[in-house]
Amino acid sequence: MEQRVFLITHPSQLGALSALPFVHHKGLGALRLGGAVAGHSDRDRWESELNRNFYACGCNTAAAGLLIGLIAGGAWSVYQYATDVWTPGASAGAALGAAIAGAVIGKLVGLVRANSRLKSTVREIRQAWKVDEKPVAQWWTCA
Repeated sequence: MEQRVFLITHPSQLGALSALPFVHHKGLGALRLGGAVAGHSDRDRWESELNRNFYACGCNTAAAGLLIGLIAGGAWSVYQYATDVWTPGASAGAALGAAIAGAVIGKLVGLVRANSRLKSTVREIRQAWKVDEKPVAQWWTCA
């Protein structure tokens, strides 16, 4: 089975890359750099960083958030149950809710961090990418 490849041939294409949900373009395939930076000495490192951060899922921080939420929610629920404030069902529900909230917050934090690293790599590539050609004339300009 052949792997899809998305070849980036102009620095303007880098601006559309995002790891955040609802902005992320799915199904692009492996990101590769072409054009003026195809022969650059840092190209392999840049491609690796682009792909790692573009396809990040935030799973590690989601797992950490789940664990923290479960421990904190569980401790709070045990305390509330021990002081006869909550019923066993309410205590279990609060612990479960805290665990789910921790996982969701962890996932978002992981994706925001990956997007920040992605944008940092994009800035580095754009600084090294020298475009020799003149921009294409826009439809509203007079030739």
